[in-house]
Amino acid sequence: MPAGCRFPRQRSDGEPLGDATSTERERAADRPFTVVVPLSDAGQKADLLATAALLAQHESGQLVPLAIVPSRARMDDPQLETAIAEAERHLDAAGAVENQLSVPTRRYLRIDSDPAEGISRAARQYDADLIVMGWQDTSRLQARLFGTTTERVLWSAHCPVAVAHLIAPPSQFERILVPVKTLIPI
Repeated sequence: MPAGCRFPRQRSDGEPLGDATSTERERAADRPFTVVVPLSDAGQKADLLATAALLAQHESGQLVPLAIVPSRARMDDPQLETAIAEAERHLDAAGAVENQLSVPTRRYLRIDSDPAEGISRAARQYDADLIVMGWQDTSRLQARLFGTTTERVLWSAHCPVAVAHLIAPPSQFERILVPVKTLIPI
């Protein structure tokens, strides 16, 4: 299990795989459970934030809404300024979640050349325990040839990634299906 993740390490029979080191235990005790939520799709943004906020609230943790702005060759490029302003608007809207659900938030804007790497790096920087992402359409040719941002985050993240395909607000959830693949050999 990557350092910083507080999900228990267990084999399929329920036996623990090993104990955390004393520094991992100390670090886990003095920092909140952190859920990073990359904001991209305006259609799912509110429901995705609410879902992530519920997970963070359950663990008495914090929410980190994340906006990734694609970098440009020049940092004074007018298109970059426009993209930053748009990302700040998304993050400001995410601040409403903090007021509605009483979950502490730390909004973060990151300029990065690759959105997937930016998400993974930001999650590592905040020592996130979980990344919550929206489902992406995989029917486009680009997604089929090069993969989606979600696939690349799943591959590179240091902590678990929850991918949510939300068709209703989280307040209407009745069941949640959580497929799990054990990556550690038993």
